[in-house]
Amino acid sequence: MGYFGKILTAVRASLEQGNSLSGALRVYDSVFDDMYCKLIEMGEISGTLDIALERLATYLEKIAQLKKAERLVSVYFAVAIVFSTIGLAFFTWNVLPLTWGAPLAAVLLAIPLTFYASSKSSKGKFFLDSLLFAIPWVGTKLRNAALAHFTFTFGTLLKTGVPDMESLDITASTTKNAAMKKELQEARKALEQGTHLYEFTTKSTLFPPILTQMIGVGEISGTLDSVLDKMSDYYERLFNMRSLESNPPWVESQEALVDPNYRAFLQEENALESSHPGHLVAYADGARVALAPNADELRASIPKQYEHRALFIKQISERPVKFRRPVRVLE
Repeated sequence: MGYFGKILTAVRASLEQGNSLSGALRVYDSVFDDMYCKLIEMGEISGTLDIALERLATYLEKIAQLKKAERLVSVYFAVAIVFSTIGLAFFTWNVLPLTWGAPLAAVLLAIPLTFYASSKSSKGKFFLDSLLFAIPWVGTKLRNAALAHFTFTFGTLLKTGVPDMESLDITASTTKNAAMKKELQEARKALEQGTHLYEFTTKSTLFPPILTQMIGVGEISGTLDSVLDKMSDYYERLFNMRSLESNPPWVESQEALVDPNYRAFLQEENALESSHPGHLVAYADGARVALAPNADELRASIPKQYEHRALFIKQISERPVKFRRPVRVLE
């Protein structure tokens, strides 16, 4: 019996003793990570373990394909850098005067080794991952891969019923890119302080405007998990595209990612913004519950059933926009 077979035998013995499946799997955290165990735990709690396992299988398959493609991009870039450095060092060694050509060649050859050594530390890896994001083509590819991983992992956890802050924790723990991991950890801290994810992403340099706006749509309409699913497909296709100069042909605009109900919602809000510039509007459960020209009148017009709930508050601009203004919680 192999190593994995022994683990499954031990898990079965734990189940026979009355333990839960998620609890039995958590003992072997080197094999079953937080994402794996949490999806199973939520399936057990909700009585939909079969659905949770199906989502887990889809998640593992998609993430494995994404990581494989991301690894190929990284290897391609690393090989290109190494051979370019060797070629340049060979040129300086043979063409330039030996007195300063040899030291320059040695420095050039030491650069890849220095980067490799620094990647072993947490600060060095963060610096390298941030640097890679800034490199043309490679940076765009890796950023799209990181965003695809974030949207699909976070959306899967939310759809299974995991709370948003815990979902961000698990998503950050499964993210290999140090720059994205740190950004998700900061997002988790912001949510803990009462800031909405949309508001945090508007201040972040890693999240593109289209993703920020779609997160705003999802939070206000109460369908963030579905929006993240659509965005994960979007970034996965961008990552797999050969040309990264423009959006894929099947995306005419941001609204092409939104189903008809979302489009109707956006159209209604744009009409409202045209007729009530400067007003404040409150949302709950994906619907507008109050509209007033100032904060005092808005509080007075909120229905009683929403008085003690956290509401999304937005100030209407003078021209139609799609959730570009910051969102805050009504205290």
